[in-house]
Amino acid sequence: MVSIIAESVITGKTPSTKDESNYGDDVPFVTIPDMHSQIFTTKTTRSLSKKGADSQVKKYLPPFTLSVSSIGTPGLVTINPEESQTNQQINSVIAEKEKIWYLFLAFDSLKAHIENMGSGGSTILNLNKSNFEKIDIDWPIDKSALIEFNTVIEPIFMNILNNQREIDSLSMVRDTLLSELI
Repeated sequence: MVSIIAESVITGKTPSTKDESNYGDDVPFVTIPDMHSQIFTTKTTRSLSKKGADSQVKKYLPPFTLSVSSIGTPGLVTINPEESQTNQQINSVIAEKEKIWYLFLAFDSLKAHIENMGSGGSTILNLNKSNFEKIDIDWPIDKSALIEFNTVIEPIFMNILNNQREIDSLSMVRDTLLSELI
């Protein structure tokens, strides 16, 4: 179960949007649109100010936290490569970095199961935190198997992260150059 494997599970929260000073450029604020079609959430549509993030200090996520969407579009999985926060539609699994790669692949393969868990007769799919923590994950019994797995898979994930950051950087340069041409 997730609750046994994880150090903790944090359900995100949105700071008051009535106070514009809660938003800025200090802390990435991950929402479901930021999670589509990528392994790492390297950029977000919105960010929080230090003030906004500190208004919900228990919602900070350390680098290499796994985030899983649980409301609306359940089952999207990403890894936050830097300290961030999420909104209430996302449950985040804080675990040792050595567990994150395996957990990412496990949750990614459970998308249909997560969708089914979130359907309760309403039109909006919703998987609450307590049910999320009860999700069964096939976990290697032998710790040496996990270590061996990480030896092979971690460099691949880190290459993906480096490539994503390079794409983000090149996209910024492209956008800057295009705006100067127009």
